[in-house]
This record gives sequence, structure tokens and C-alpha cells, in this order.
Amino acid sequence: MPAHIGRIILFVADVPKVAAFYEQHFGLEPLEPAEDGWIELRAGGCNLALHRGKLPEGAHAQSRAKIVFSVRDVRAEVERLTREGLKFGKVHDWNGFSFADTKDPEGNPIQLSSRGVA
Repeated sequence: MPAHIGRIILFVADVPKVAAFYEQHFGLEPLEPAEDGWIELRAGGCNLALHRGKLPEGAHAQSRAKIVFSVRDVRAEVERLTREGLKFGKVHDWNGFSFADTKDPEGNPIQLSSRGVA
């Protein structure tokens, strides 16, 4: 059986604040039980874990990971999330799909993308 990604861990300073951001704007739901400094959010086929802690030894000060949310209509989602206070860069169209970038409250990069969405 091939390996699959079970979770992506973001190292953050304020776990509740960042969790609330992903719950409010992207509809992710917390898995129970949350622990002090750790919460895991249900995000489809792969969970998003938020961890208050240090990056692993040797890791860069800021993560190079980007969380990509697959959506059918990038422009409509950008419009909705902009009304909720998020700030996005330009919506790009490339090779038959669209994408736009924003950041969570701690500066972790997020992208909305229609790539591969039927």
C-alpha cells in the first residue's frame, strides 16, 4: 500500500488564534481531543495540525510549506474571503486553472487553486 499524507504540521505561536482562522474562513473542524499547544483540524483527506513549539532542529525560521485549498471558483472564494478581511494577491490564470495567495495570521502561505478540480 502506498504511503499517504495524514497531516501537515504548522508550527505557530498562537494555536487557538490560528485554529479559529482556519475554522472560520475554510470550514475546517477540530478533531478531539485538543491538547495544550496542539490541535488537529479535519481538512479532507489530510489533516492540518497546529503545534506550538519550535521548528525541528536545522529547519529554517519560516516554513517553506504552502497549504493549498482546492476550490472550483477561485475568484468567488477570493471575493468571499476578502469580505471576511483576508488580503489576497492577484488571481492568476495559468494552463487552464486559477490560483491566488494569502497568509494566515502568523504569515504561513495559503493558496486557493482550481487546479485539478473538475
